[in-house]
Amino acid sequence: MIRRAKSADLRPIVQEARVRDKLSNLPPLPSFLGQVAPTGRAEVTVRLLTTDDIDRLEQTHERTRTMMPKGVVAHDDRAFLLERIRHGVALGYLSGEEIIAYGLLGLPDQPGGELGRLIADASLHTRPVGELDGVGVLPEWQGNGLHFEMLAWRIRAATTLGRRDALATVSPDNLYSLPNMLRAALAARALVQMPHGAWRYVMHHDGTDRAGQDGVWLPLSDFDAQKDAFAHGARGTALRTTATGPEIFLTNG
Repeated sequence: MIRRAKSADLRPIVQEARVRDKLSNLPPLPSFLGQVAPTGRAEVTVRLLTTDDIDRLEQTHERTRTMMPKGVVAHDDRAFLLERIRHGVALGYLSGEEIIAYGLLGLPDQPGGELGRLIADASLHTRPVGELDGVGVLPEWQGNGLHFEMLAWRIRAATTLGRRDALATVSPDNLYSLPNMLRAALAARALVQMPHGAWRYVMHHDGTDRAGQDGVWLPLSDFDAQKDAFAHGARGTALRTTATGPEIFLTNG
């Protein structure tokens, strides 16, 4: 007997097909392929991941997460990764059968999403957003610009899918990802303590060029001063290293 699927069962399949159809119009990735790569490796392919990739995606996530200091990268469980594959976008770089790098893009139904409502900007709470909420590069493949490349592509993907505002979180201690996000024109808009206790910047990209604005440099460790500035509309747009530690540049809005 053939069992007919309920209409609700088909929604993830239909949404995934629509997303993939829209993304097929994006320009090709400006990939590092053919440039620097570990020797003896299979050819690298770049594609959207499917539910068939979930086991390998979990393995890559755990490996990249555990190589970082505790608390810097959050654990994403299998259900979360499957949700991003089915209802969002999961970009993967594969060497043979191994996922060597991945980047996730969430497409929340709620205007502003969960992250947008953490930012002191009421207009953001009414707009559809994309959430850049998962990324990893295996250590032996780092140094090839994959993290930045996936940031730029997912921002373009969010715009293609009707979401001009792209949001992300990053630890103030993650001095690998944070500079890449700033270079990709994501600005820090809030500094919040997450439910698991770790502190995160809420980063925001809206396509606006704010170069040359006035502002102030603050120690990266001065959370109180930063939170007060963010509450008044400041944006963190640059980092610098000083003799006393890293500092973040906050514009006046």
